[in-house]
Amino acid sequence: MSDASELNNGNPGSQTSIWWLVIPLVVVVVAFVLLRGPSLRKQPSPGIGKSAPQIDLIRLGPDSSFERFQRLAERRLTLMHFWGTWCGPCKVEYPELDDVVREFKSVPGFGFISVSCEGSSYETIEGLANKTSEFLRSGNMETTVYADPKGVTRRSVAERLELSSIFYPTSVLIGGDGKIVNVWLGYTPEAVPEIESQIRQRLNL
Repeated sequence: MSDASELNNGNPGSQTSIWWLVIPLVVVVVAFVLLRGPSLRKQPSPGIGKSAPQIDLIRLGPDSSFERFQRLAERRLTLMHFWGTWCGPCKVEYPELDDVVREFKSVPGFGFISVSCEGSSYETIEGLANKTSEFLRSGNMETTVYADPKGVTRRSVAERLELSSIFYPTSVLIGGDGKIVNVWLGYTPEAVPEIESQIRQRLNL
């Protein structure tokens, strides 16, 4: 009877001993995820150390006279930023980034290339220019902005980062030797402070 009784009750003593084995295992797994998660997300980009992307941009102007731009200026440091007015996270990040860029605007050796990207294949350059200008005016932002109408620059960036396409927003920091020194993919609250810190460090400010 005692054996049958233990079976019918599911053998409580045995279940308790199993839980004493399972609980420590769960704790170890959770600790591993919490400790390793951030470091896994912050693995260095494969683009670091590669040459700057191919440039084929046009400057967006209010008078619709779009000036072509095909090479990086000889600077100690250049920040390229890809974003769009249709991209919610981009619109959150851009004003903060604009503040940082203004701070370094007069610093010799620093350049900023802002690339406003269309939201669909039906977007015209004129339409992109109007939406971009409207967004900049709404936040009293004064950055010079470019477009990538043929997608040449974006494809070149994606190739160097070993991606099928780029994320929005994406920031690429390029050194005076024409090599990529850092990359920020997508939006995180820490990105702009990290970008500012990198600029200060590399320009010895």
